[in-house]
Amino acid sequence: MPRFSKTIFLPFVVFPILIATHGFQSKNPNASWVEHILGTSWMHFLLEISLTLYIIYVSIHKMKRNSPNPLKESLEQLTEKEKENLIKEWTPEPLVPASFVQDIEMNEAHRPKVVCESKIAKYVSCNGRQYLNMSSYNFLNFVGNAQLEETAKRTIRKYGVGSCGPRGFYGTVDVHLELEEKIAKFMQCEEAILYSYGTATISSAIPAYSKRGDLIFVDDGVNFSIQQGLVVSRSNLKYFRHNDVKHLESLLEALRLQDQIALSRPRRHFLEKDDVDHPSKRRVFLVVEGLYANYGDLCPLPQLVALKKKYKFRIFLDETFSIGVIGRTGRGVTEHFDVARDDIDLYTGSLENALGSTGGFCCGSTFVIDHQRLSGLGYCFSASLPPLLAAAASTALDLVQERPELFDQLRANSEYMHKELSRLPGLSLHGLPGSPLKHLRLAVPSESRQQDADLLNRVVNHVYTNGSTLFITAKYAPAETLLPQPSIRVAVNAELTQSEMTSAVQEIASAAKEVLL
Repeated sequence: MPRFSKTIFLPFVVFPILIATHGFQSKNPNASWVEHILGTSWMHFLLEISLTLYIIYVSIHKMKRNSPNPLKESLEQLTEKEKENLIKEWTPEPLVPASFVQDIEMNEAHRPKVVCESKIAKYVSCNGRQYLNMSSYNFLNFVGNAQLEETAKRTIRKYGVGSCGPRGFYGTVDVHLELEEKIAKFMQCEEAILYSYGTATISSAIPAYSKRGDLIFVDDGVNFSIQQGLVVSRSNLKYFRHNDVKHLESLLEALRLQDQIALSRPRRHFLEKDDVDHPSKRRVFLVVEGLYANYGDLCPLPQLVALKKKYKFRIFLDETFSIGVIGRTGRGVTEHFDVARDDIDLYTGSLENALGSTGGFCCGSTFVIDHQRLSGLGYCFSASLPPLLAAAASTALDLVQERPELFDQLRANSEYMHKELSRLPGLSLHGLPGSPLKHLRLAVPSESRQQDADLLNRVVNHVYTNGSTLFITAKYAPAETLLPQPSIRVAVNAELTQSEMTSAVQEIASAAKEVLL
């Protein structure tokens, strides 16, 4: 009731004050308020009436909004017995859904139980035996490198192990800034930003720029980290077939025609607002990988850039697997295709594969990168990269530039392995000849994905039991939405000898003949 009294009587207090105030300013202070009204100008009087009516409208509207709602209050106020019944009826969901557990158990059914007892380097010790490692992304053989290890030791003595906080809160030290500067210079971009984990880089970068109502065109062969970034962004998604430029162009053309219709529709009145999906409010992005983790091939970057210039969208290029691998000096697919750096709006990459450390980075223009310092979730809320790993990655970048012959060795080994693996019985090779990342899939897959995965696991298990090479079947997270066919993943190392590669191919050929034929 007090709220009602204050609100309803407000205009009756304000209106006399307005009249009285004007009376004091009148030429005849002794005139009555009636004489004052009759003597004032009609425009001023109309203004006072309009203001008074507006105050009455606002007061009544506020009174209705704040008035108690008996029905709402009755629904919000539950008895103790009703609360107890609701609590008893509630069943919490498991932290790990049963379907996830079933998927993991099925995938592990015929997978060898491997326990590694050494560094995951070129050779690895597992269950008491030594194996040639053809399964991890140690493309330049930097894992176990003496220079990287010595750098890490010196950094531990100076800074300790951890970074003690996020980058914006006591988590930044000089080695982070030095590494960002080196990455920007190496990638020939204005600025770079460092993340603690490779998988959190692209999944943080996408939602930093693309929001609800925006539109993202995505290759349906992208990896799990990109998929997670797409989910977090809550943007509208349109998938095109893997590396199918014509399919992408047809989707872009359909969008252009749709936008023309939307923009030609007149507004009903000048106060009408466009929704978030309206072309005038929406931004359009394209997300692709440089070297696809699930296929071992490159994106057709020159054609994508041509479409960008024609249809006006922004390109996010994930070079997680192509940095330090593709290109004459390891600078990725832009160097490989001789595409101008400015044609790509945002690059993301990883320090965890070719460079043998941990973490990830984004690079691009200063305007684009600075936005992530307050909007990149992985940058703002995760503890920064431990200084020892940042220093090790910095040393790895120096080695990459000091030893360009590593890329020639890696390409030669990749092409040799491609030629030899293409002859395997019962298996189909996927990936480019010059790519160090390859996939072996069944030449004649069955209708059951699980059955195909079991056969490939048996091939890998046979090599593990009877040979001296460590292969692995590609693993996919239960939450992954874009699943490729099951495969045996082959990762080529720049420092493999021809005899080592020949022996590895012979072992997997023998296993394929035993299991598949």
